[in-house]
Amino acid sequence: MSNLPLTCPPLIKKASVKVLANVATLCEACSATNRIQGLFLALRGIELHMKASALGGSSEWVELFPDLEKRPRQVDLMGGDTDATASGLLGENAAIPAGIYDQVRLRLVPNQGDAETLTSPVNACGESGINCMIMADGHVNALKVAEEEAELRIASEALPGGLLLILPDVNEELHIQLTPVWAMVSSFPEGLRFVAALKANARIERVGTTSNQEN
Repeated sequence: MSNLPLTCPPLIKKASVKVLANVATLCEACSATNRIQGLFLALRGIELHMKASALGGSSEWVELFPDLEKRPRQVDLMGGDTDATASGLLGENAAIPAGIYDQVRLRLVPNQGDAETLTSPVNACGESGINCMIMADGHVNALKVAEEEAELRIASEALPGGLLLILPDVNEELHIQLTPVWAMVSSFPEGLRFVAALKANARIERVGTTSNQEN
């Protein structure tokens, strides 16, 4: 029998995180055909990527809201969440390990996915898919989502200072800013065309403090 003292695993400190999103660069002076009225995403996951430790620790994706995998939901980032009461609120009170993160990933249900899996009672995008922009004149533009990946990744170059610092025992807010853009793609047989897409950045704010970490 060994007389070596038993060692306990190190205590992993946690932080409470709320996730919010907003849409930037809206053109209020544009005509109805160019003014966005609603932006809908069908979310099946919100994840942070933990930066590998300088001491050799492995990096990994940390899921903030595991229930989204089984119960994805469609959210309106401009008119309030279809499942929540606060505008722009994607989720709150996620308890995750404190540490340094270098990427954010929104995992989406593909446009060709089954809309019946959504917790939302009605698919706001109609026949255009389940991720879309709705213009002020009522026209619906499906958002370009790579079917094999179905995700929107916010890499380190879109983060303030390249990193997100999550402190232990602190209430944090992860703010995601989405900017609609038009991407030019070429496909057969449609040829060259413009499709709606998104670019994004993210930052951390401590509740009760003022952040100036914006890009």
